[in-house]
Amino acid sequence: MYLSFKNIITIWIILIVSTSFLIAQSGNVKTLTDKAVKEYQNGDYSAAIKDLEQALEIMKQKQGKELNSLLPQTLPGWTRGESSSKPMDPRGIVGGHVVEQTYNKGNGFITATLILEAPMVKDVKQTLNSPQLAQNRNDAKIELISNKKALVRYQDDQREGEISMLANSTTVAVVYGKNVTLRELKNYAKLFKFSKISKIK
Repeated sequence: MYLSFKNIITIWIILIVSTSFLIAQSGNVKTLTDKAVKEYQNGDYSAAIKDLEQALEIMKQKQGKELNSLLPQTLPGWTRGESSSKPMDPRGIVGGHVVEQTYNKGNGFITATLILEAPMVKDVKQTLNSPQLAQNRNDAKIELISNKKALVRYQDDQREGEISMLANSTTVAVVYGKNVTLRELKNYAKLFKFSKISKIK
């Protein structure tokens, strides 16, 4: 089946607009930072701060989109719900960054989360290296999922559970589900883009 000339033109327009938007964003960051430096040198600190904050927001939006692409794809029979990318603590006290995506099916849902550069990474490491410690935490078990150690907790009677994995040395991947099966939880846990997450610095 061949695309019509009109459809081809439409696709080209979308590609050009998308590319132009990315280039414009990159250009905006440099323009804003250059402008902020000049304002700082001229003693206009308020304007410099405002432009730097705007440049930082553009960078955060781009980072958020890149991090969201590392989350699981939507499985057949499920619908994609809300997503978010934000600092773990808005006051900057705890540190870390959280990227989250929700998936819905009937009255059940699963939330996939990436937690980057957060203090809880150390806690997950310790738990995954101690079966006894895992057992003491809500009867969790340590299993292998996608060749990674995973802390698995699931309550059959509640049809609720959570799987935590150390995606790399600074990142924790978590799936939490309610009104779902353990198999569904594991299926989503396998879909994190681990090869790309391992390259996060």
